[in-house]
Amino acid sequence: VSSPTGEAADMPLAVALVWFGLSRGLKPLKSMQRRIRARAPEDLSPIDPREAPEEISPLVGAFNDMLSRLTRTMARQRRFVADAAHQMKTPLAGLRTQAELALRQTDPDELRSTLTQLERSSTRTAHLVNQLLALARAENQREMLAREPVDVEALVRDTRLDTLFMLAAA
Repeated sequence: VSSPTGEAADMPLAVALVWFGLSRGLKPLKSMQRRIRARAPEDLSPIDPREAPEEISPLVGAFNDMLSRLTRTMARQRRFVADAAHQMKTPLAGLRTQAELALRQTDPDELRSTLTQLERSSTRTAHLVNQLLALARAENQREMLAREPVDVEALVRDTRLDTLFMLAAA
């Protein structure tokens, strides 16, 4: 038979044991947290699942998948920026050349002709920039439209319930 006083005396011991067990159990997670926080911002290498507690291996796998997707997205963005920069070099060089030519013109008719050509070239260049921006937006939207499985039965059930509630309320 235990007395209320005996149970109260056992409480600090139970709390200390639970605290000790949790501290010891969370130690591998804290160690992994320190390793992740110590990584350089550009380090998107996967986490070695052998370094993680077995209980969180699905989480480590999901995190590694996310790092892989992020790496691919960043590589696509780098390629896009490099391609865009390359595409813009020629038109911008042409604009600069035309502007320099216009600055040297003394004949008003030749100046007008050069400025007209400069205006056409800048319009084409602006169109190219708009196309590149549209392409970048389309790439981002395509990434955001990732497909996920849908539980059609649950969707139909929820829709029917919503419809019944709306009809009952009307």
